[in-house]
This record gives sequence, C-alpha cells and structure tokens, in this order.
Amino acid sequence: MISPRLLPLTFLLLILFNHCSPVRTKKDPAGETPSPMGTEMTPDMGAQPPAPGGNAAEGLPVPALPDGTAPLDFAKIPEVPLLAVPVADVKAAVPLLGAETWYGVYVMNQKVGYMSNAWSVKDTPEGPRVLQVQQFHMEMNVLGGKKTMVIRTTSTYDGAGEGALLEHVTLQTADHVKRTVTLRRQPDGSHQATVESVAAGQTPAPLQTYTSDRPLGGLSESDLAFSLTISRDPKTWNATRSWRARKFMSTEVTVAHEVGRVVSRTERRVDGKTRPFTVVETISDNPKSRVVSVFNELGFIEVSKIGTIEMRHEDKDKAAAGMGTEIDTGLSAVIPLPLAGTPAASITKLVLDLNGPFPNPEFLNTHRYQLDTTKGKKLTLSVDTIDNLQKPDPATLPADVKKYLKSEPNVESDDPGVIKLARLAAGGAKTPVEILRAVTLFVGDYVEDTLRSDVESARMVAQLKKGDCTEHSILATALFRALGFPARQVGGVGYVRMCGTDSCLEGLGYHAWTQVWVGRWIDVDPTWKQMPADVTHLMMGATDDMEWLESLGNLKITVLEKEVSK
Repeated sequence: MISPRLLPLTFLLLILFNHCSPVRTKKDPAGETPSPMGTEMTPDMGAQPPAPGGNAAEGLPVPALPDGTAPLDFAKIPEVPLLAVPVADVKAAVPLLGAETWYGVYVMNQKVGYMSNAWSVKDTPEGPRVLQVQQFHMEMNVLGGKKTMVIRTTSTYDGAGEGALLEHVTLQTADHVKRTVTLRRQPDGSHQATVESVAAGQTPAPLQTYTSDRPLGGLSESDLAFSLTISRDPKTWNATRSWRARKFMSTEVTVAHEVGRVVSRTERRVDGKTRPFTVVETISDNPKSRVVSVFNELGFIEVSKIGTIEMRHEDKDKAAAGMGTEIDTGLSAVIPLPLAGTPAASITKLVLDLNGPFPNPEFLNTHRYQLDTTKGKKLTLSVDTIDNLQKPDPATLPADVKKYLKSEPNVESDDPGVIKLARLAAGGAKTPVEILRAVTLFVGDYVEDTLRSDVESARMVAQLKKGDCTEHSILATALFRALGFPARQVGGVGYVRMCGTDSCLEGLGYHAWTQVWVGRWIDVDPTWKQMPADVTHLMMGATDDMEWLESLGNLKITVLEKEVSK
C-alpha cells in the first residue's frame, strides 16, 4: 500500500527514530557517563538532450532535483490532481509491471536491508482481486547491538468496478514486539482499522479499532497505476506532470496524501544500451517526507534516495545478501560538536551555524528555537523558563494546540491503564510545574533503560516497562495528555559523550523527547529526567516528519555563541 519508493524510508524512520544515544542516565541527568564504544510546482520542460556529439551519458541519472528546480510545496498537496488510471488498465499491467521486484537498502553506502514488491490477480467467488505483497527486512547495528525488523504487507483490491481497496494487512515483527494492523472496507464504503500488539513475555494488549480519518484511494491511485503512468508517452501526462494518491499508512494508522512529480526525462547509456529514464520527486504529508527516484522506461524504480539513504534495484540474491554491515548508525550519526568541557546543563543559550541539509520543522516552541535563514542557516537555542506556566483549559485552547490532547494510535491517552498510570505519576502534584516535573521524573524511573526495544505504543511501554528515549517520550506524551496537558513526541539531537578504550566521541546524537503545552510550549526530557530539557536538545521533527533523514551524515554544526549560567 505504501509506495515502494517510500516504504524502506518509512520503516527506516522507525529504526533511526527509535534509537538514542544512551550516555545521559537517570542517575546523573546533567553529566556525561562513559559508554562502551564497539515553492512553485514548475512542470518539466521535456527530455534532457543527449551529451555533446549525440552520445548519451553513461550510467543512471542522479536521483536529485535538477539545478534550478523548486521542490514540491507540501502546502500545495491538496491542489494536485488525483491519479485516475482506469481499473482495467491497471489490472492488465499486472503481468509485466507487477512482476516481483527486489531492492537493496543502504545507509551511508552500507547494506542495511532489502525489500520486495509484487502484484498478482486472483479469481475468487466474489470476483477478481488484485493483490500487492511487500516484504521488508532490516538489520542495523546501533550502539554496539543489532536491531532487526521484519515487515510484510498485503493489500487486496477489487479487480472490477471502481477497484476499491478491500483489505490491507501489515505484520511487523521487531526485537520485543509483534504488531498487526488490519484495515477493512466497510459496507458503507468507509474503512476501519484494528491494531493488535503483543510485547515479548506479556499478554496481548486489547484490540484497538480506528475509523479512517480521510477517504482512501483504490487501484486507480496505487503505485502500480503510477508506474504505468510513468511508462506511458509523456504526451499523455497532465500539464503539471504531477499526480496525487491517497494511501493507508500502517505506521501511523492514518491516510496520507502522496504526490509524485516528473522533474526530468533523459536518455542514458546503461549496460551498453541507450535508454530513457524518468526522474520523479515524491512527497507525502504523513510522515512528512521527500524522496527522489529514477524510473526506467518500463516503469520500474531503479533507485530512490533521501540524503545518505538509498534503495537500489537488484536481483533477489544480491538484494538479500551482504547484511551484517560494520556501520553503527548510533555512532556514525553523531554530529561532532565539542563543548570545550562546559556541562550541557549549565548552558543557557547556544547559537549554531548549520551547514548542510536541515529540515524545516514545525518548532511550536518558538522561545527555545529561533531559525534565521536570511544568510545561511543560524539556529539560536534558549533554555525554557518555567515561570507563569498555566494549566490548560480545553474550552479555550487554540485548535492547533487542542489536537495534541486527543488520544490517537500509539498515543493511547484514553486507555484505562494509561489513565491510571498518569494519576500515579502526578501523585500529589498540583501546579503545572509540579505536574510536569513529577511526570518527567516518574517516567525516567518507571521505564528501564535498554537500547533493544522498538515499542511504538504508549500502552505497550506502560506494560513492558523498558525502552530507550522513544519509549520514554511516547509514554510521557500519553501521560501528559491523560492529565489534560497537550503534548507531542519530537525527535532530533542532544549532546552526548561516548568513550571507548582509547578515545571519546563528543557531539549531538539522535534522541527523542516531549513537548508540553502550559500556556506555551516547553521541552521536557523524561529519558534524561530533565524539566525543562537542557539547551542542547535540537529538534529536527515530530514523529510524523521524515524530512530530517536528509541530514543523516550530511549536516555539520558549529557553535557561534555560547552563554553559561553564573
């Protein structure tokens, strides 16, 4: 159901967002503990001309926007026309475009996983059905240990009529949890999803049911329909050479709007033959992401890329081989940033120069984060004050804040067990400052530190009682909401110092924490037991934002100014 050009990147987010640098411990939240180191949517102007002399350039085109091409604007997604390929045409394309296709997944040029995508047509007593099966396998070394995730999705479409999506099933297995998301079409045409989760050694959590919040597209909007469109004569494309599709995202249990746009067509010489290739930019509004892919003349993806993450078309044997890479994403992703011996907790203000790709996150906490892009990228970070905090009144909350009060998939603040735990966490605290501090410290003690967990659900964390920064922060987010405080989980980097036998690595490591509304937004860190979080917390996105992946391995940060408390 997820576009093949986005699938590995979406699930990479789960692993990359779900690992943290562990060096700040609950016992010493302010110190450093040694840890063993092992625009405008401009239509394309047509095919690019061959190289001088009439000879096509060698090799695949680079999966990147051509110079001078403005990226797609997320705000304009609703304006893009829906993809609408006739169901009969999509079904007829299955024998060729639906053939099983394999891809290797790479981070920093190191193999970390593989995926496959295949389509088939099946006759049933109820009529013809078109099936899509996607499989995804990921193995990554993270801070000396290995994380593994295996995912299989099966989507079933009506092969006649309007080609409606009838059922979608995602089975996700990670180190400590098994999660099944099942979406089914209801008699009235709406869709309803159920989520089943079980953590290792625990009883299964109660079944959760959600009604789709937006209409879903069918076979005419599928990625097979998109591939068929790309394979056709460009004269058949619409004027903007861009199309929108409505996809079910099992990770968020919601409907995402995805847009694909042709940005260039060019002939290249590959394997001794001159062939046409199409470069496509794809964006999605949930998770917010941007990927550039290269399609061949048949409509198959040859390569997709975001930052240092790539998906490459390979044969089955090659795609599934070469695992066990030596790269450690926990160490390799640390952005060097020496603080010259200054304890992070004593810093009240940092002014940073950002050199390289940096997302445009929705900061919300505009006191802490001030990004100046008038000349390069300069980010000023100021520690939050805790004066004049207010207990939220649901009746007067702004709409853009109130949405962070409701229970949702993975943040089950209305779950009876979560509500009970929230009251326990708050204890006798009365004022907003007391409540925020109590919950932050409670979660820091309640959740046992481990880097081997990949639990996406607050109620599952409440049951399992172990995890890293993502488990701490998602549980804290749910507890705050249960107590009437709007909250959201965010991710980015925070100051870490990891020492091995011979040397230390100092800088900003990937981390997750919580933002809470108390008349204004402030950042708290339940993993490091900080309320407010220290000033080195640099937010790069919320859990539904994947744009920060472009920064992985590509962003350099320099301290321009530093203020320290006296």
